[in-house]
Amino acid sequence: MRKPWLVLGLILIFAGLASASSSSLPLTNTREELITDAFQTWEISATLDKGENVSALFTWTVDFTELYDGTLPANVSITVDNQYENRFQVLFKMVDPRFYEPPPGVLEYPVYVYSINLLHADPNSLALTNPPRQVGGITQQTGTYKVHVLIDEGLWWAVTATPTGTEYRPPRQLRLMRQVTTTTYPYITLGTVGAGITVLGVGLALWSAKTSTPSKTVKAAKTKLAKKGKRHK
Repeated sequence: MRKPWLVLGLILIFAGLASASSSSLPLTNTREELITDAFQTWEISATLDKGENVSALFTWTVDFTELYDGTLPANVSITVDNQYENRFQVLFKMVDPRFYEPPPGVLEYPVYVYSINLLHADPNSLALTNPPRQVGGITQQTGTYKVHVLIDEGLWWAVTATPTGTEYRPPRQLRLMRQVTTTTYPYITLGTVGAGITVLGVGLALWSAKTSTPSKTVKAAKTKLAKKGKRHK
């Protein structure tokens, strides 16, 4: 038996099996895909299928002349086919003026989502987490979903002066996004490679197990000759 070759064959067998098993490992990638968007508006809508993970994103600003340290609330509703309402309270915060300089001629600071509170949930519309991680959820039926920012006293920070009085300033942009998950198998070619390595290892192990080493063969021959010589004497 050629032990070094047998050991090498066993190593190749295990390496081949490991490579072959790795070929079925999936790689999951999740990304955000734009469904629809609108500018300078209070609402957007889109027809969605059941089971989609959707969320609303906001691009909004506040007056440059004010510095807001606290949260800036806004109530947002999501309905399907004008019923089954889910309502969220979105708390915004203004970006830190120390780290942001508005473009020339722009007298506004952007805001970002600081936290989200769930005010009302309807299981016929969206499957939600509480507290919610997004303004949205997983659609529970196929239909037209509408995202609507409610104009109420909570929007005091979005009021702007006009020549005729004051008016509410809508979001610069509303976006409705869906989460898309794709699964690929990037290691699929390892299956063929692993199978080849395994076959090579099996062949090498069988060959080494059936073959005697030259030293042992010569030693055995010498022993036989010595025994024959003793008999003749």
